[in-house]
Amino acid sequence: MIGLLQGILFFKNDSNIIVMVNGVGYKVEAVAKLLTFNEGDEILVYVYTHVREDAIKLFGFSSEEELKAFEMLLTVSGIGPKGAMSIISVLGVSSLYAAIVNEDPKVFKAVSGIGTKNAEKIIIELKNKIKKDERIQITQETSIPALQHREELEEALITLGYSIAEIKNVMLQVEYSEKLPEMVRHALQLLNRV
Repeated sequence: MIGLLQGILFFKNDSNIIVMVNGVGYKVEAVAKLLTFNEGDEILVYVYTHVREDAIKLFGFSSEEELKAFEMLLTVSGIGPKGAMSIISVLGVSSLYAAIVNEDPKVFKAVSGIGTKNAEKIIIELKNKIKKDERIQITQETSIPALQHREELEEALITLGYSIAEIKNVMLQVEYSEKLPEMVRHALQLLNRV
């Protein structure tokens, strides 16, 4: 099983990257943070190898914490690799853990494909799996209001004339903050890079 890749980002699109390692290109479905790198950059990718009867897929993460959160999400019935990837990409690890600890299913509204039932199931099934020391750190350090700006950011970008297709990828890459103007500025930088 492949657990870690270190190499050159050879290619990327809105959800996948190809990492070139010693002349071999590994196609990896990537979390949003990895998509912020440019082709030609050297990157380190934490990998989850998903084996099915008909396919082998690699899922890539920018940190060990993201990988652990992804693996934890896979233990929830009804959450597959694609759903878990979306959750990690949109919420990030801290906001995910905060939503679970604070029992706040509304946070998951930001993730397409995750309804209220799945959000509640994630909270119920994972609350006890988060270590106590992590729980204390999460509740003290993490605030969720930034995620509530997601819809406002989307509306702002549409008002500025960007299409839904253009916005979709950028929404996964924006660093969420409690200040909407900062989020709009970051989104515009990402859109102008494309």
